[in-house]
This record gives sequence, structure tokens and C-alpha cells, in this order.
Amino acid sequence: MKVKILTVLSVLPVWLALISFKASAEGVEGSRTTANIVVTNAAAWTTLSSSTVVIPAGQTWHCIATGSADGLNPANVNSFDHQYRFTLSIDSVNPAVDGACERTLEFDNNIGVDDVSFEDVNSTCPFKNIGPGAHTIRWQARKVAATDSNLTVLDNSHTVVCSNNLQ
Repeated sequence: MKVKILTVLSVLPVWLALISFKASAEGVEGSRTTANIVVTNAAAWTTLSSSTVVIPAGQTWHCIATGSADGLNPANVNSFDHQYRFTLSIDSVNPAVDGACERTLEFDNNIGVDDVSFEDVNSTCPFKNIGPGAHTIRWQARKVAATDSNLTVLDNSHTVVCSNNLQ
């Protein structure tokens, strides 16, 4: 009898915490693909994946998005270096370059050196104080210079988690 009471008393704080716990996540979204996507442009972004978050009327949410991709090395004998930009954006098909959520992928191909066949690139971006309505989060890529070779993105994914509570 004493053992049963001690067991119940030892589990009681955990049980009470679970009952009083209110999850702050309001929504989880994302997208993924293994389809190859070719990045051909230095002047405009190519959308790798996107998802829509719908925020109810009268609410303000805060979201964190993460993106990940594998880029195939476009090595060729005519060019050694290739650079590409990757970014997460909200409600923009053509965000400004050099943003805080932007990452650069560079292939430095030197003759006679074993070069990697592909590289991973990742980014995380907070989007705070998003008002009501449908908002599109995009994971995007573009060449840094028009002279960079086209980049094949082998696969990519992004995840978005939103909450109406910053705590």
C-alpha cells in the first residue's frame, strides 16, 4: 500500500504539469521534394518549395522557417568557381539579396583536386508579428552572377512552425 501511494505521489507532479500544459504551437507546415530543380537565373529567385500558413482573423503569429537543400556541383573545365544564394522569404517571390536569412553555397573547383559532388545548404529564419490571412513561406535559390553555371538542386525541404505566443 505504501509503495502504491509513493508511486502515485511521485508521478503526480508530472501528471499535473501535463494537464496544465498548453502547447504554444499553432501550426506546422512545410514541403519537400526529391525532384531535381534547376536554378538558371541570377536576376530572379527560383522557388524550390513553398507552403502557406493561414493566420486567423484578429490574431498575430510568429513563425520560424528552416530550409535545406543539396546542390549538385556544376563543375566544368571552363569555369572554376560557382556561387549560389539560398533564402527563406515570406510573401515575396523576389526578396532582396543579402538578407539575414540568406546563405551562400560556393563550389571552388580546382583542376587536379578532388571536388565534392554535392553540397548541403541550410538556413533558419524567424518571421515575427505576422497578421491575419494567408502567407506563403518560400525556400528559394538563385545564381550570384549570370556567368555561374546552372545549379541542379537534387532535393530540398523546408519546415515552418508558428505560434501566437513568443514565450
